[in-house]
Amino acid sequence: MRRYLLGGLISLVFAWGSMPTHAACTFVNKKTNISVFSFDVSDEDCELIDFNRETVVTLRVEYPSMKLVDYKNKSNNVMVLVLFPISVPPFDINRVTRTLKTIASFDGVELLEGSEKMYRVAGRDGSNAYIHEWDLIYVGKRAYKNIFGVDYLFKREISDLKEVDNFVLSFLDRFLIN
Repeated sequence: MRRYLLGGLISLVFAWGSMPTHAACTFVNKKTNISVFSFDVSDEDCELIDFNRETVVTLRVEYPSMKLVDYKNKSNNVMVLVLFPISVPPFDINRVTRTLKTIASFDGVELLEGSEKMYRVAGRDGSNAYIHEWDLIYVGKRAYKNIFGVDYLFKREISDLKEVDNFVLSFLDRFLIN
């Protein structure tokens, strides 16, 4: 009897020790009262996520550490991610660029014809990301798991477009709870 009680107590201690120390960071649409986003981050990091009370969240993420940062952080390695639900899946990210021809290609990154420098990046998830140069930054757009649209902005000092798209996917895989 004593052995069973001790074994149960040890199991309880291990189970309690493996429980998360925080609840999910969840954002609810104010109009519909439906959960739109949930992130597996600390309470302090949850405070750094901006939510428009309906369907859009904005995160500022330090590259490559994946640390959430405050909007006041102006360093060159901060990326801004804007997430929104795709209202009518499947979302065709390729629709707008379907008629554009590839001018140059290297290692999964294609430069597309047009008046702006637009790149198509073959994402590791099988979906394409589209990134274009705009002033001193890059602006990217992609779908994530056909559930969310993701816009991301980053300074041109971070120039490996394929690595940046992998970073965005890795961040979402790690912290976004579907």
